[in-house]
Amino acid sequence: MLDRMEIAINAGIASGLHLGAQACVMSYGQIVASRAWGEARSGTPLTPDHIACWFSAGKPITAVTIAILVQRGLVTFDDPVVRHIPGFATHGKDQITLRHLLTHTAGIRSDVTGYPQADWDASIGQICAMRQETGWVPGERAGYVPRNTWFLLGEVVRQVDGRAVETFCRDEIFAPLGMRDTYMAMSSDTFDMLEHRIMPMHVYREGRLVDAGLDTRLYCTRPSPGSSMRSTARDMARFFQMLLNGGSLDSATLLHSQTVDQLVARQRVGMFDQTFKHIMDWGLGIIPNNAHHGPDVPYGFGAKASPRTFGHGGSQSSVAMVDPKVNQVITLIWNGMPGEAEHQRRLKESLGGVRSQ
Repeated sequence: MLDRMEIAINAGIASGLHLGAQACVMSYGQIVASRAWGEARSGTPLTPDHIACWFSAGKPITAVTIAILVQRGLVTFDDPVVRHIPGFATHGKDQITLRHLLTHTAGIRSDVTGYPQADWDASIGQICAMRQETGWVPGERAGYVPRNTWFLLGEVVRQVDGRAVETFCRDEIFAPLGMRDTYMAMSSDTFDMLEHRIMPMHVYREGRLVDAGLDTRLYCTRPSPGSSMRSTARDMARFFQMLLNGGSLDSATLLHSQTVDQLVARQRVGMFDQTFKHIMDWGLGIIPNNAHHGPDVPYGFGAKASPRTFGHGGSQSSVAMVDPKVNQVITLIWNGMPGEAEHQRRLKESLGGVRSQ
């Protein structure tokens, strides 16, 4: 099943795009492949048990935290952000809703979080003080946001539920789903215990891969709800299997099927994304299959993905995808960030042959 993926991954190792990669495939709710290739760092073989940063591929987890609150009647997707974070109202941002945050249509893209050096309250203060982009009407323009809006969603969780968003994720998502190796932010003690299993990310600079310095105590212990999720490919496959199942996995039910349908539905359609510079549809924190918008659409799911496929990618490093047509989940993480063009190419090559027949 992973023959073509393995060829593409090994070719990338040989050409210096990454040191290694980790993948998991679930079919009809069962793990049919859990593999790792290459090295975690020079001289250390990469295994399926290494814990990797998923960057933006973890955004759907934060989206699910909001969906859980919606089901409990504590928020709605159309709540203005200021209902839960009054300080966000500065500079006329009072019309921005949770739906705008989840669909990247809020118009607050410039990263002001100060992550990871700034603490949580400082990051929220910076976002509240920022101005919306000139001429941006929420919901009428689109532009992908890596961090700002996701900090706001995490703060909504804290204000409404009382727990920090990383604690909410642990208690309400990871523990029920048996995701024992998944963290939005580790405690310092957990970092000490797991440091040897944390896979460094490498970035391509001046013709070679170098350690990006993202596996430090500071990065691993500070939450960033849009970019700091760490996990094995196996654990993350369990999360996306829950979505494929309509909100349940094994004996745990997190969401109603109708809620999952809302998350994966195309909530924004045919809008030009000002960040990615391409027309892209979007769900509530979920990327649907955008192949109908052209063969070069960023962070796609491969040529064989059905139109109903959904998931999310992480910056030059990862992908999680669900194809309901063949009842399949694929998660894949590379430990090298080779630049957007090279990543998009290896993404297509790696996903192109992985489908049930």
